[in-house]
Amino acid sequence: MCLDSDIDIFKEQLIIDIIDYKWNLYAQKLFYFGGFMHFCFTLSVIIYVNQIYILNIGQIGYEDENNETNFWFTIVLLVGIMYPMCYDLTQLVRSGWDYFGDIWNYNDFLLIQFSLLNIVL
Repeated sequence: MCLDSDIDIFKEQLIIDIIDYKWNLYAQKLFYFGGFMHFCFTLSVIIYVNQIYILNIGQIGYEDENNETNFWFTIVLLVGIMYPMCYDLTQLVRSGWDYFGDIWNYNDFLLIQFSLLNIVL
């Protein structure tokens, strides 16, 4: 339960300075790096779906020697899913089974599992 008196502490300049200091020192770079990695993965999935499923590049019957296009798109997807997978595995190890107490972690878990399944298939 959050009282108005609890929120008032965040209006104090000292608390604001501490939060800004910790954000700048620890969290900001990690946050932006994580956002960039998720953006790159999402972009690679969009390009992969467009190239492989819509334009049929890399599919059987397409004139691409050794099916190299499909292989390289698969490598890009595998590299792209590594950061979210490592991040969520770190959360799982640190929090144990409490990881599954948050409903949004199921979304992350399914994204990783279906991405890996797409790569295998």
